[in-house]
Amino acid sequence: MQALHTDRNARPRPVCGVAGLATWLPSGRQTAAEIAAQTGLPEAVIAEKFGIVCKPTPGPDDHPCAMGARAATLALDRAGVRPAEVDVILSIS
Repeated sequence: MQALHTDRNARPRPVCGVAGLATWLPSGRQTAAEIAAQTGLPEAVIAEKFGIVCKPTPGPDDHPCAMGARAATLALDRAGVRPAEVDVILSIS
């Protein structure tokens, strides 16, 4: 299924758009208390001034490329699009 748009010179061109969007975060978490212990900053500073109660912590299988692939799979599923239908994927990490 390829949507085409015709410009004023009657040349068909593909239509570009976002069909699906997703993020993927690792399941591990680091608490403000753990961050405070590692940095030497008071827990209250981490939690109240920085606003960090906990943060995602990647595991050994959570390479940025792997997390991007998981997010892409989820976005395709949500959009109802088969991987073979995709021409370009833009990833920012």
